[in-house]
Amino acid sequence: MAEPSPVAETCPKCGGRGWVVVGDGGAGTARRCECFKRDLGPALLARSGVPERYRECRLSRFDTAHHLPGARGQLLQARASCESYVDGFLRTDGSFVSTGLLFYGPPGAGKTHLAVSVLNELISRYRVGGRFVDFTSLIHKIQSTFDPGSMESKREVLDPVMNVPFLIIDELGAQKPTPWVQDILYLII
Repeated sequence: MAEPSPVAETCPKCGGRGWVVVGDGGAGTARRCECFKRDLGPALLARSGVPERYRECRLSRFDTAHHLPGARGQLLQARASCESYVDGFLRTDGSFVSTGLLFYGPPGAGKTHLAVSVLNELISRYRVGGRFVDFTSLIHKIQSTFDPGSMESKREVLDPVMNVPFLIIDELGAQKPTPWVQDILYLII
């Protein structure tokens, strides 16, 4: 059994175990304690790959004045769509939605800020893991696995990207759309 975290040790609900028994007479089931989920958030954010400059992005802090003059209405609508997505991410059966969001527009529109804000909200609210990748960097990293001396395989590069509940692919349109690049994109999504 894993050692309880220092924060969880003070939890009155689980006594530092991270689990709460639900039910009576010894026939109940166990579920994760709220303290476990609360402590998990910073670790999920650290593993997400979100660049430092975007780590504090939140939907509530998305200021339309700093992005594309004259597009305020569209940006407000985009933020509202993101808020609706986050609000509806957890289904009533406890599963997560399997649809995504696509942001497109000119440089400086706030696409990355909005995408990272959604991930930050999902981590904060639902403790959902996610990953941020720059598509061009990902393609270069995959290409480097073809070198005979490479210590990583293509699968080792792709697995962390393909096995997350929420994925941000930044700068998707910046890469030349060769058939190989398209194949990689289709494999990921």
